[in-house]
Order: sequence, then C-alpha cells, then structure tokens
Amino acid sequence: MAKQICYVLKFKSIEDVVFWKIGVTKRNIGMRISEIVMSMFQVWRYIPMTKAKKFSSSPGYLEIEKLMHSKYSKNRYYMPDGISGKTEYFKFDSEEEELAMLEYYVELIRQFKSYVVPEDNATVCEIISINDLEPPQI
Repeated sequence: MAKQICYVLKFKSIEDVVFWKIGVTKRNIGMRISEIVMSMFQVWRYIPMTKAKKFSSSPGYLEIEKLMHSKYSKNRYYMPDGISGKTEYFKFDSEEEELAMLEYYVELIRQFKSYVVPEDNATVCEIISINDLEPPQI
C-alpha cells in the first residue's frame, strides 16, 4: 500500500503574499508539489517560491488534514479556478500564527503515530526535526 502523507507547504507570491497549503496525498510528495506548482504557473504564468515545511506519513492522515482545516477555517485563503487543491489554502496574520499552526501539525502527528516520539530532537517528519518549527524566510 502506498504511503499516505499529510503535508504543509508554504508559498510566497511575487506580490510577497505568503500563503499555506494543508493537504494529503498517496503519491510521492515531490510529484504532488510539482503538480500544485504547475497549476499555479498555468493560471498565473509564474511559480511562487515554495517550501515543503512539514510532511509525514501517518495512519491518521485524513483526520489530521480534517482537524487542521477545521481549526484554521477562519484563515482560509481562496484560490482561483485552475489551482490544484484550491480549497486547501490558508493565510495567517503573523509568524506567531504560522508557528502555532506548525506546532499543531506536529502535535497531531504525535497523536496519530503508533509510537512515542523521543524528546531528543528525534525526527517526527521525514526531513524536518521537532525543533525546526520557525517559519522559513522565503
């Protein structure tokens, strides 16, 4: 069975608008990111700066996405037709809100993982450590 991944992506447009995508995929994360960015190019004719901030396979991947979408529904950022996953984008008013969202993601991953995450900087996500929660400067 293919890995099921819940991911959080950060984008920055040429107008310096920062927005996030919270989604799920059963495909390779790189392939999914490529599909999203290509849909943006087809609509806008440019590719925004993109950072795969968090992603992790988890048995509760759909529930994690649902909980995050529900918690941040007031932050929904509506995308134009033609953008892949256009209902799964969010915009936050501050870096503190962004950090809180990333911390919530890690908390959910911990809850849904079938093992207890050690506290010594163990990797929760496949490439991001627990302490790497500060929003990237993109």
